[in-house]
Amino acid sequence: MPKLRMNAVVGLRTVWSMKNEATWKKSQRFGGISFIAGGAIIITVCFLTKGFTCFWWTMGVITILLVVDTYYTFRLSKKY
Repeated sequence: MPKLRMNAVVGLRTVWSMKNEATWKKSQRFGGISFIAGGAIIITVCFLTKGFTCFWWTMGVITILLVVDTYYTFRLSKKY
């Protein structure tokens, strides 16, 4: 995600991340790193659990990632 140009189709697109080029680049970098870490957590948890437990862990991690990444873009937009 860090190498994406600002667009309306792909990436961590919020009103705040699309404010300017600086917030876009920093948001994409943070989002890429956080989703890689979240994916590693999901893979690990799903190896250790089965069925709906794995599903609920996955949904929880994705929800946390979305909230954290959205908040980060909001904070960046206030900074720049």
